[in-house]
Amino acid sequence: VYFAEADYFQSKQDTIKKYSPSGISTVYTTSINERIGGDIAVDSNDNYYFISERGVYPNTNDYLMKNNQILLPLNDGFEVFVDMNDTLYFTDQIFTSPSTFVDRLFRLDSGGPALLYQTSEDHVIAGIGVDSQGNFYIIDIHYITYFTQILKNGKLIYTDQNLFCDGDMTVDSRDNVYIVCSNFGAQYDEVYLVTPGKISTVYTATHPLLTAIGGFNVDSQGNYYVSVIDDSGRNNQGSQLLKNGVPIYFANPSDGIWSLTFPPQVPVLLVHGIYSNDAMWDQVDTALSNPPYNKHVYRVGQLLGQQGLVPNNANIISLAHQLELATVNLGANKIDIVAHSMGGLVTRQYISSNRYRGNIRKLVMLGTPNEGAPIANNFYGGLWGAIAGQ
Repeated sequence: VYFAEADYFQSKQDTIKKYSPSGISTVYTTSINERIGGDIAVDSNDNYYFISERGVYPNTNDYLMKNNQILLPLNDGFEVFVDMNDTLYFTDQIFTSPSTFVDRLFRLDSGGPALLYQTSEDHVIAGIGVDSQGNFYIIDIHYITYFTQILKNGKLIYTDQNLFCDGDMTVDSRDNVYIVCSNFGAQYDEVYLVTPGKISTVYTATHPLLTAIGGFNVDSQGNYYVSVIDDSGRNNQGSQLLKNGVPIYFANPSDGIWSLTFPPQVPVLLVHGIYSNDAMWDQVDTALSNPPYNKHVYRVGQLLGQQGLVPNNANIISLAHQLELATVNLGANKIDIVAHSMGGLVTRQYISSNRYRGNIRKLVMLGTPNEGAPIANNFYGGLWGAIAGQ
């Protein structure tokens, strides 16, 4: 998981850091008079994106960054997001008069920025996310009244006058949408799962000192990560990074952690071939699950509660039905499949069937006999020869 960390009192510099089970590493440190403005995002190749604010406020210049390189100059950028296809989204603010402004959401295409959404005057985009189908979600806040709206493709799906949701938004690999909000009637932040017309609480910052949430995210295995912050300005507790409620990293007392993000997390499903089972993938599973790939890997039989496709030489249509069930049990809206031999044919059968759910992003076939197999020809040739007495 990647996150941004600010040193408010000592170096007064921001950093982008990466947490892994082997420890913490720093991947970027701002220069003097440079801050990270808003969220960070990471693509599947571990390129990181952020808004660089350079200069002394209010005379700052904003830039959309990829690693340490400038992609675009901006007026007043804040949010960035990378979807599972490594497409970059970002926001920028422009003044429509000396006292009014609008926020805009863009997608960075090969031909340049494409405008997706523009707020009404004096509204800000406080969070963005994009699901596996390309639907974009926005936290839209009125700058003066703090009135919060949650939008999907520009259409209202939820609003609540008691919430101020300027914290964070994320969309996980199962297309669940989460937002971080302050409840005006409480003294702490909460994380909510958003569904059309309602929200439900999934995490509350109940620590007596660490009541602010700087960031929240969920990995493809359902583990949740949250950064909690001492927002009182008095207790000098700094920030903590939690995994499933357990601290895994303690920031310096003067530091704050925000914007937790993962590279796009598309699970990998391994599908074996004929006269084989899940055990054939032991070495591949180990390689993909560890650095430098760090994929969440599943095997088809594992998801079915059996050793593999059973029986592994059955009719290919019935095996395709088993594969479909395995993808349903996995739960992700998009997956990548690595298939060996007959496993590639089973996957192709599933894709071409009317039961296909559109949930395969990439298919890698290893030794799949897409044009037939000599062993099949020899088998049937020998069979008919025996019948003919040859």
